[in-house]
Amino acid sequence: MKTQLTSDPAYKDWISEIKKRIQSGQIRASLAVNQELISLYWDLGKVIVEKQKVTNWGDGRVDQVAKSLKLELPGLAGFSREYLYYMKRFYLAYNQETTIVEQVVP
Repeated sequence: MKTQLTSDPAYKDWISEIKKRIQSGQIRASLAVNQELISLYWDLGKVIVEKQKVTNWGDGRVDQVAKSLKLELPGLAGFSREYLYYMKRFYLAYNQETTIVEQVVP
């Protein structure tokens, strides 16, 4: 009985359709996660920049933030000193408040 079902063309088409739906859902989920991560990185870069402006924090404070996050969220990767600086640079490079100036040398 099993072999009859798996050799049936209509059944194969149905399974193929289910496979496509699963793969499509996986892709949509990945895109949503990536969008949320980019938004989080942007926001963290922004709050770091704003905190440094308001409190006159130096880069040493960013190092301390990385250490504090490691203590508060053990086992969570991606929030090291280096990555926090990447987030800060990401925000600074692409924020809407950046003024584009003319090049000094043409």
